[in-house]
Amino acid sequence: MKNLVITCGMGLASSALMMRGIEDLFARKGIVANMIKCNIDQLDRHMNEADCIVTSVPIEQTGQIPVVLGTGFLTGIGVTELEAELLSYFD
Repeated sequence: MKNLVITCGMGLASSALMMRGIEDLFARKGIVANMIKCNIDQLDRHMNEADCIVTSVPIEQTGQIPVVLGTGFLTGIGVTELEAELLSYFD
């Protein structure tokens, strides 16, 4: 099972909304993943277990871990492209 880390500035509203959008997407596609929600200051703690990071704030280098800007789940803009990008990491 892959691990998805979802982060925002405070680890509250934005990450919760992004997580809900991802849960809906994964449910439609039959994907099971472990999701970890955190604030940006906690991200370093979860880097070693992350297969992909979804964020609403810019983050620095993550090595080989893919980073997806998840703001489409907040704004409704570009959701189709965002979902396709996320799905590409969970084949």
